Amino acid sequence: MAASMRYVPCENEGKDGLILANFNHGRLNVAEESGPCQTLNFKYYKHTDQGDHRKKNQRILVAESNTMHYVGQNYGIHAPKHTSNCKYLVGVLDKKTGKMKIYDTQSFHLRPWFGQTRGEEESANVTGKEELTFLQKNDRLTEAFGSSRKQRALESRLRSAVTSQALETLASKAVKHAQSQPETVMVPDDEADTRGILPPCNKVAQSLKDVYNLEDIISPICMEMLKQVPDISVLEEATKEQITDWKKEGKYSDYILGHLEDLPKDAEERQQRVCILVFIHYLRKLYAISAKEIRAKKVVVAEDLPDVFNQHLLDTFTQMSASVDGVRMQRCFPRKLKEKVLVHMLTLALLIDGFKTDLLTLQRGMTAQMHLFRNHARALGCKVKVVTSKTPKVQKRGMRSRQEAPTTPTEDEVMAELILPRDYYWRPHERKKDRR
Repeated sequence: MAASMRYVPCENEGKDGLILANFNHGRLNVAEESGPCQTLNFKYYKHTDQGDHRKKNQRILVAESNTMHYVGQNYGIHAPKHTSNCKYLVGVLDKKTGKMKIYDTQSFHLRPWFGQTRGEEESANVTGKEELTFLQKNDRLTEAFGSSRKQRALESRLRSAVTSQALETLASKAVKHAQSQPETVMVPDDEADTRGILPPCNKVAQSLKDVYNLEDIISPICMEMLKQVPDISVLEEATKEQITDWKKEGKYSDYILGHLEDLPKDAEERQQRVCILVFIHYLRKLYAISAKEIRAKKVVVAEDLPDVFNQHLLDTFTQMSASVDGVRMQRCFPRKLKEKVLVHMLTLALLIDGFKTDLLTLQRGMTAQMHLFRNHARALGCKVKVVTSKTPKVQKRGMRSRQEAPTTPTEDEVMAELILPRDYYWRPHERKKDRR
């Protein structure tokens, strides 16, 4: 609904404007244990000397309850500094007419007041029971005649001061809160990092095929959804010419195209192998989604992917969390779930490669670093072996000694082989110098 606004100056109202009050400890709890909620009584004071231009604008706001008084002022060391630099306005909207009036506003910062009344203070000074220390006298002089810098320093020191009684109260509350909490079992770092990432495994398996189960990664329902994807029938009947064209276009990764050239002859096994390759293909696309895309209203892993399967991937490997302002829910892709994508890719690659796969081919074309693949492969129980080859040595011409130029080894294969018994290993934060 569109609303028309009109500014009402304070001069027209004959007042100082509306008043905004906020309390030093945030939210005020006005509920009484022995009765209903009580309301605060507010009082507003002006300086009596209106002829002095320095004092005529001084105001004091007091809030009184049965047990506590709160005081706020717009001058002195306890006055908020932002009031002199900002102008506050409050809009009052009439829903019937759709018109809004804008009023000037004053902001007061209310603090609990533990001091004495004027009569008690005068009687204490007469009897000599209260005697100011040198520091207190100096603070009063600074408050009255000190420069702006000294007044700011005094204000900062008074705000940071903590009484012994308040400290003991906070300590006792912290102890009671700690005693009321249930005991929690500390989880080792290795177990905490791997929990929820590694797929279920048979720790007492006697053969490699019994260590990991395909249905734990791709459920039967998910496998049936994969069979409805249009890419399945195309990849099953792919020819060498098509595979060559896909390699030039970059439509599929080298790992998937390499397996299309050697598919099983049996029709059922052939379809299952293609379904696994397509699942790996979509996992690669999911991993490549940027943080901006994952926060979109509708996240699409691939254009040709059915909505049901697309939602299944998002529910499995992403999560919903509150936005920064806390107004709405948005999807996020944390690091732990991104590592879960890599672990599932590695497990599927081990199942279709006979428990021995080339990590370098699997990683090619992805933004994930090779050390992540190595660490996750070791966490799955694999032994990682790097096979390197050296280029032929070339002699430098034009030199008398004809020394041979040094060559650097190039990685041809990074093989991960699942072995029994499984060797549990996890190094999520591997140092950069050990990533080779």
